[in-house]
Amino acid sequence: MRSLGGLSNPTRPAPGLLHETNGGRDSGKDNAIARAHEASDFALSQGGVVPWAEQSQRHPQSVEGSMTSVNRTWYEHYWHNDLVPPDHDPLTVERVRCFLSVAEDKQLVLDLGCGSGRATRLLEKAGKKVIGLDISAEALRRASRFGGASSYVQADCDAQPPFADQSFEAVFCAEVIEHLLDPESMVRECYRLLKPAGILFISTPYHARIKNCVIAAIAFERHFDPIGPHIRFFTPTSLRGLLTTNGFRVRNIFYLGRFWPLWMNMLVSAQKVDKPLASEAPLHRSSVSETS
Repeated sequence: MRSLGGLSNPTRPAPGLLHETNGGRDSGKDNAIARAHEASDFALSQGGVVPWAEQSQRHPQSVEGSMTSVNRTWYEHYWHNDLVPPDHDPLTVERVRCFLSVAEDKQLVLDLGCGSGRATRLLEKAGKKVIGLDISAEALRRASRFGGASSYVQADCDAQPPFADQSFEAVFCAEVIEHLLDPESMVRECYRLLKPAGILFISTPYHARIKNCVIAAIAFERHFDPIGPHIRFFTPTSLRGLLTTNGFRVRNIFYLGRFWPLWMNMLVSAQKVDKPLASEAPLHRSSVSETS
């Protein structure tokens, strides 16, 4: 199996290696994330990467059985060409800012589909304890070059990530769900990984009737390119339905870039509940259109 050549081999950290405490105030959360790693027999090193080969030995069913060589090959190619979103994407900062506004009290964060780790680093700078996960070895190579305390894991986003149940207080998932063959599996796994009342935060390109009509009129072939990286297209209604039928209560929707009805992005924050809901509380809708 492919490993991340040139990176240090991760080993199980000695007590305290992963975590810095602030006068003991963070020790409970540090211990919680350490227990999550222990429970899943999962090794992490500070600022390191757990490569594919290591995971396949520890989790031969959940990792090797779910992440096909076709998926890996496609995303390695994706991260070696011009399709990759630039690290200076101005919406990344806005997405992180919106996440922090709804998850201020959440410290243990999984950056699901972290890519080259820009959002991971921004979340770390905001005081979060973050693990970045991505399917691509090349993406994680890029992320690791920036240093920092965050750890990175190579795994598939819509399979079973190698973490124990209720390992995280929040999942940050930016510009990922539109790439997945099985987005419902991803949402269900997020439910499993989140602690009670945990926050799932998803951003994805915005689609709705008026914008779709504009796209159909002037940019259909380019936007719905059959060999492009986007294979799922969500409206606010369809994304909310996916979340509410899999154990989440949608609390906020943000819109970024351009203006109504041509928003570039929609961002949805949802809270884990005990069971799927038949009805929803009123949504809090916000727009951040300064960045275009």
